[in-house]
Amino acid sequence: MTLPVLLLQSFMTPAGQPAIDQATLGWALTVVAILVVIVVALLLLAGVFRKRSESTASGWRTVDDARTDGTPLDRGIASGMRPMYVGMAITTVILAATFAATAVAVARTNRANGSANVTIHVIAHQWWWEARYDDGIPAHSFVTANELHIPVNGVIRLTLSSPDVIHSFWIPELAGKTDAIPGQRNVAWFQAKRVGRYWGQCAEYCGLQHAHMGSLVIADSAPAYAQWVAAQTNAAAPPTDSITQLGARVFVRSCGACHAVRGTEGLGVIGPDLTHVASRGTIGAGLLPNTHENLMQWVLNAQALKPGVQMPPMPLPANELQAVVRYLESLR
Repeated sequence: MTLPVLLLQSFMTPAGQPAIDQATLGWALTVVAILVVIVVALLLLAGVFRKRSESTASGWRTVDDARTDGTPLDRGIASGMRPMYVGMAITTVILAATFAATAVAVARTNRANGSANVTIHVIAHQWWWEARYDDGIPAHSFVTANELHIPVNGVIRLTLSSPDVIHSFWIPELAGKTDAIPGQRNVAWFQAKRVGRYWGQCAEYCGLQHAHMGSLVIADSAPAYAQWVAAQTNAAAPPTDSITQLGARVFVRSCGACHAVRGTEGLGVIGPDLTHVASRGTIGAGLLPNTHENLMQWVLNAQALKPGVQMPPMPLPANELQAVVRYLESLR
């Protein structure tokens, strides 16, 4: 992912729940920590520069002082313990307050703000994100990859799993990290408060291309989201000219064992579903913009762009490469 995209991934600028509660807690703990460090530093400086006469007058006494003037040593010790008792009391109050604030934030993070409007099953792969939308009606279900559209202000329920290694789904502006663990299904939720694009990143080291396992959540207005869902539930548009017709045949022959395009004989489940790949803004899980040139390079030799991915080089003849890319660009 490019540097400008990475700079947008900050949990300190939340755009929805539960990120708002988490950021508020983060700022509060940061302020408390800074104040504690400042107070401790000032007290240390005061102790270093305090004159001996001031120390004796305030009750801080040594064994030599007591032997010289006959004043009982235990009186000075008792007097000197008072600042320690005060400090312990203040520390206890601060720790109790931060514990209570953390407990409240954790409880709010675990509890969604109402019932879910959308349920998405997110499956983490090396190194991309599969997203299965399921509202309980088979005709409304569909599969996409890496880019999730959601309705603004809707409560989004996520279930996360992985078939290979541990990954971690993280959209900093919307919610904290939730691990995707092989053999286990974890649940998370978030709610975007405003329309926008929110970039995410795998937050658990998962192999060679961990740094290039990005994701994008796009919060749409209600009409725009409904339009997107309607388009996604449709099968792929059939090819309309000789070039895309050739591309469709090449796709089924050379790509269909790993990738699926609904409405065709391409039924693969190893790689991302490409039924509406042209509607996505990036390829390679956020690695590159979805342009003609980048798509050509990706189809020809994905290993050169993202070493280690499961997609092998595809040394197609020039006319077939052009045709299959034109076909993929027609899948909106």
